[in-house]
Amino acid sequence: MRRPVLLALILSLLAVLTACAGTAQPEPSTERPTAATASATQETEPETLPPVREMTLDDVLADRGLTAQLFADPNFSIHDYDEETILAHPELSEYCRENCAVEDFLQWEDTERSSCFSAVAYSPIFRTLAVEFRRNGAIYYYYELSPEVAEEFFAADSLGRYYNQNIKGSYDCERIS
Repeated sequence: MRRPVLLALILSLLAVLTACAGTAQPEPSTERPTAATASATQETEPETLPPVREMTLDDVLADRGLTAQLFADPNFSIHDYDEETILAHPELSEYCRENCAVEDFLQWEDTERSSCFSAVAYSPIFRTLAVEFRRNGAIYYYYELSPEVAEEFFAADSLGRYYNQNIKGSYDCERIS
């Protein structure tokens, strides 16, 4: 559902807008300058800056690299963004977790070096490790693995040994097939 994501985003942005609104500019002086002060004022008066306008939701989102119409755009596809961009924007990560399947973000690697697994994959967006067992072809997902644990797993000399010592029984899992 997009509504909870947008509602949370709007509420957090309203807090930012409220904080920005508290920085009011001083009102101009109502005193009329005399001939003596007018020439001095012209010499020292800084350039006139354009008037400050209030920040809108679009401005705040644009500052974060997004537009307010992003999720409402019928052409929007989360798959247009790479994993790094999604991870850098919490609203995109949340959108993925609520509206996408983990399978869409797994990039399977063959593991010829492993006698235990035929393939493994990890999604940092979903914090999910997927393993396919060589012996029976069963696929398991292990949830809420930190990127650091996944990195250690992939770098281990023995994937099976690391799996048995650090992952199996330590994380929620689900047999997928």
